[in-house]
Amino acid sequence: MTTTVTIPTLETDRLILRAPRKEDFGSFARFQASPRAEERGWLMTEDEAYNHFTKRMGEWVFHGFGWFTLERKSDKAPIGYTGLMRPLNQPETEIGWTIWEDDAEGKGYAYEAARAVLRFVFNDLKLPTIVSYIHPDNLRSIKLAERLGAKLDGQWTTPSGKLVDVWRHPNEVLA
Repeated sequence: MTTTVTIPTLETDRLILRAPRKEDFGSFARFQASPRAEERGWLMTEDEAYNHFTKRMGEWVFHGFGWFTLERKSDKAPIGYTGLMRPLNQPETEIGWTIWEDDAEGKGYAYEAARAVLRFVFNDLKLPTIVSYIHPDNLRSIKLAERLGAKLDGQWTTPSGKLVDVWRHPNEVLA
């Protein structure tokens, strides 16, 4: 028996949002072991990074959505991810984003990719709502959520005991 999952490819001016590939794991694992990940409390061993990476890929099978690798068109480099997550015991579907490569930080790639995923969420998947769970100290992600039109909509305590802000994205058909 074979299970086939179709993962769409989305495109922006500078990015291709595509299915994660095995070859992307190296970039992801390097980020998860970096000082930037440590600053955010996301530091992972290679085994933990592998488990996280494959778990996110599995979202496509369980939910019909998941994360996309961000591939920069100019050099075909995988520079991060954005997409949807619905872990066990999480009350709502979440859109998240991470730029892995230092040279891609601060250039608007996360915004560009998140807009494409929000179009997919509301235009194609027709989900009624989407949130981003953001730690109150993560000012860069808060600024991005606000730029995307999200509004603070309370707080939630994660199963691991972390208090995060709930940022609700407007349900609108995006061009």
